Amino acid sequence: MKLARYSLANLSMYDRSATRKKLEKMAQKGWMIEKLGAVVWKYRPIQPQKLHFEIVFLPNGSVYEAEPTEAECRLQEFCEQDGWKLAARMGQVQIFYNEQQDPVPIETDPVTQVENIQRAVKKNVLPAHLGNLVLGAYMFGFSQWQFFGSPSFAVASPSYVINLLIGTELLLLSLTELIRYLYWRKKALQMAENGEFYEMHTGKLYSRAIYAVTAAVLILGSWRMSWVFLLALGVVGITMLVQHMATRWMKKRGASEAQNRHLTLALTLAAAIGTMILMCVVIISGVLPDSTKPVGTIEQDGWEMEVYADELPLRLEDFTEVPQTEWSTRKDGSETLAARRIDCTQRPLDMEKDLPSLDYRIIKTRSAWVLEQCKKGQLKRYQNREATEENPWIDYYDPADPAPWKANEAYARMYEDGPACDYLLCYDGFLVELDLDFVPNEAQMGKIGETLMKNLKR
Repeated sequence: MKLARYSLANLSMYDRSATRKKLEKMAQKGWMIEKLGAVVWKYRPIQPQKLHFEIVFLPNGSVYEAEPTEAECRLQEFCEQDGWKLAARMGQVQIFYNEQQDPVPIETDPVTQVENIQRAVKKNVLPAHLGNLVLGAYMFGFSQWQFFGSPSFAVASPSYVINLLIGTELLLLSLTELIRYLYWRKKALQMAENGEFYEMHTGKLYSRAIYAVTAAVLILGSWRMSWVFLLALGVVGITMLVQHMATRWMKKRGASEAQNRHLTLALTLAAAIGTMILMCVVIISGVLPDSTKPVGTIEQDGWEMEVYADELPLRLEDFTEVPQTEWSTRKDGSETLAARRIDCTQRPLDMEKDLPSLDYRIIKTRSAWVLEQCKKGQLKRYQNREATEENPWIDYYDPADPAPWKANEAYARMYEDGPACDYLLCYDGFLVELDLDFVPNEAQMGKIGETLMKNLKR
């Protein structure tokens, strides 16, 4: 026989009937609620039986108290007189059960019930929802800033997708819960005046929708960028673990509610900052499995240069004659569901020779809309056609003939003294930001286009 069973937390202050029904069903199956948690509830085995449950909220309750407060003890003694036994408690939440067929209700005054729930919500639940609303608005707003600032970087950036997904979810859930609370409060106050208590019934569809949205965020966030997403989840997980362990440790030491709260907050904040710094160091250091690795190093003019040997979709040898020499070829980038970014460089190892180099970025996507936004973003980034006091540099993309490139659209970057040998090329399914050391002729343009289409259509 199992010694314990666990389930996701199932408690809404506005719909206690749903929680009561769940606890009653679990008791009939032989499981009694034993321990409450913010995410997971623990049950212990009992003889299957029909029990009645009731949830009472104590506004002044706190999860940081080492021992039950005087108010909690008085409530427990009062309930035991009518056969109500304490099953579990957590902060403001007190869950009682009764074996009688028709037990006397614990709370009979709707006005008092509504006031207690309002005070409990204002103390813990409402600040949490408002905090999530602010955090969600920040993450969503930051993702939009990333996108409109540089779409070609954003759409293939895991940080953009994570900010967008989590920010959107936090916004939707916090707004939904705030609207639910305001609706419940208005309705409950009206009905309390008539001696009735109003409970907002939360259907299974609503709960399943929340689980579905959360699951979608986890799946979409981890797809093709699992290490970054796992690191972000690690920050959250470690922070929650530190918070839980600090609270328990302070309780065992008999610390006061204020001491426990302040120390737990300090340790949680330190853990969050520390793990975020560690995550940034891990990402920047390039030790993740998806990061490209150098095959060696060489010394040039007293400088140590890393050497790479990655396969590139386009090399200088593919479209122009270059002397026989050794090259460092690096391919890096990132990928999301929306797009894939490939950053490529080709450098000669012999820096004393006057040899060309090659730099280009590819944005590959199945979405024509995403490709169009990336193109518009790049054109908007370089559109300074006239020198001004604020920006004295002329730097813009000028439309070019796409036919030699075998492209749908082509743009050449222009400086004050003429072409910059930088090009923006648009093909079906991908675009290329190409940086050359020379102006290519039409034959070289054609070879570039053919090679890119051949290697990127795979």
